[in-house]
Amino acid sequence: MRFYKAIRSLVRMVKQEKKIVRFKVWDLANSALFCFLLIISLVFYFLVDKSIGKSFGFSDILWALIFAVVVGTFFFWIRAFMMNNPYLFAGIGFLGIGALCYGFSLRYVGRNSTIFMIIGIFILLAYLIFSFIKFRKNDNSDEKEFDDS
Repeated sequence: MRFYKAIRSLVRMVKQEKKIVRFKVWDLANSALFCFLLIISLVFYFLVDKSIGKSFGFSDILWALIFAVVVGTFFFWIRAFMMNNPYLFAGIGFLGIGALCYGFSLRYVGRNSTIFMIIGIFILLAYLIFSFIKFRKNDNSDEKEFDDS
């Protein structure tokens, strides 16, 4: 009888734990980020090709898609782990944005490049800050650390 009660309380604890940890990896915010990154990169490559006098083609679409997938995946990863430690992964996100800006400014120079870089920074910062605010409310690490009971 005692064994049965222990198993039953363990099952109840597992069910409660499953109720607490509900996080969808792919939601509206991730979809919006991916769409914004894809649109910005497509428009950027189109304007670069137009200013050079080259035709906009399949390779530009492929590069824009690769950019959106790589940057989007990096920020999806940050958001997924931000649930456990929002401050650490917000810092990693800010470093990632800085590294992207530095690499972009080394490759592309000009007014259009600066405008698109600033638009991209605002979109990524908004995504990162909203994710931070959402997961900071759920962060209880400080309470658990100093709880004496």
